[in-house]
Order: sequence, then structure tokens, then C-alpha cells
Amino acid sequence: MSPDPLLDRLRSRHRKPAGIQAAVKIKKVDTAHGERTVVRIDHRFPEPGRGSHAAFRVTTREQFLPRAHFDRSVRETVNRAAVERGRRIYAIELRSQETIAVLSYHLHDSPSRPLLITALATRPS
Repeated sequence: MSPDPLLDRLRSRHRKPAGIQAAVKIKKVDTAHGERTVVRIDHRFPEPGRGSHAAFRVTTREQFLPRAHFDRSVRETVNRAAVERGRRIYAIELRSQETIAVLSYHLHDSPSRPLLITALATRPS
């Protein structure tokens, strides 16, 4: 029996997302200030070309940003981002348990407005 392209396309629409896409959870929450979007991410992934053992973690859970590794202005901007709404994304090296990168962003209430990255920094090597 030959494969049916239409059937294959329909099946592909019902597959679960793989990788980090599956780890991103977005929900709407009612608050005293109206409806808010909350983003949660917690994903571990391997170092490219080094097998399948997890080497890094990407998460929205609050992490410590050491003064020696991250500039004061970056730490202040990140700390102003709403942690309860997932507006901070951290990259952690699992071997050392150190934060190696951070990104904070603002998501405007209007869908027509773009996502605004407010801080992006990596730890010096």
C-alpha cells in the first residue's frame, strides 16, 4: 500500500510538540489588573554533539545572578521583569549549576505590539 500524503498531513497535526516547544506553557490568568498572560518554561537539553545526557536547563524559575558575572544594569532590568508572569528566561549549565545567560522581556497587552526584549546577557567565559 502506498503512503497517503493527506493522511500523513492529518496525522502530523495531532503529534505532540517535541523539545523545548513542549516545555513552554502559556496560560491566561485573571488578576485585579485584568487578564494576564503567564509563561512557564522548564526544559533540559544536551550539549550539541555530546550525546543525550542533559547539559543545560532553560527555565523561567527565578535564579541568582552573581555580581561577578552579570552587569548591575542587567541585574536591575531582569529583577524588574515580572517573575510571576515568566518574563525572565534563564539558561543554566547543569554541571556547575551556574546561570550562564539571562533574557528578560515585556509582552504588551495588545497583540498588535511586538515582544520587547529588555535585557539579554551572557556570563563571561
